[in-house]
Amino acid sequence: MRAPDPVHRLLDLAGLALDAARERLRGSAQLVLQRSLTIASSAADLYELWQRPRNLPRFLHHLEEVEEQTPSFSLWRVRIPSRPLMLRAVLVRDEPERALQWYTLGPGLRHEMTLELQARSRGATIARVTMSYTREGSRQPAPVLGEFLRERTDHHLALELDAMRALVEERAPRRDGGAQAGTATSRFALNTRRSA
Repeated sequence: MRAPDPVHRLLDLAGLALDAARERLRGSAQLVLQRSLTIASSAADLYELWQRPRNLPRFLHHLEEVEEQTPSFSLWRVRIPSRPLMLRAVLVRDEPERALQWYTLGPGLRHEMTLELQARSRGATIARVTMSYTREGSRQPAPVLGEFLRERTDHHLALELDAMRALVEERAPRRDGGAQAGTATSRFALNTRRSA
């Protein structure tokens, strides 16, 4: 798929940022999920994993596929039993080893996802993930949108973050400098392997 030209990318970014700010001021978020967890991994490794959106479906199981169009723009296919939901995503905040934030737009839905990282002692990191979903348009959601929002719960987010922890910690180097059996030996491997 051909990437949009720079003018359209800038217009998309400006429109998404303005719309998201307007919605936050109104306080009209339909659903807000937030979870924090401590992971035995560096903030740098977690940042690298999340910074490449194509890695997200490896642990955010509500995402079926992510197609990166540019470093800041991607298309996210959301897993819904009745039919896929496509979201256009733009990276609006990128603070290496500290935070990432995306705004996404889809038919009848606005979504914001934020990752905040706080390095702790002994190589651990606290990761806080916030996801908010706002319906747009008519008061009655389309069936596919209603189905998606019913599936998004704190419990589902907790399961996804546990999957992220397992993915990262299974690749963590041992204290003796070697890699754990059957795992990648470099953090770069975390963000280059494509999800199936």
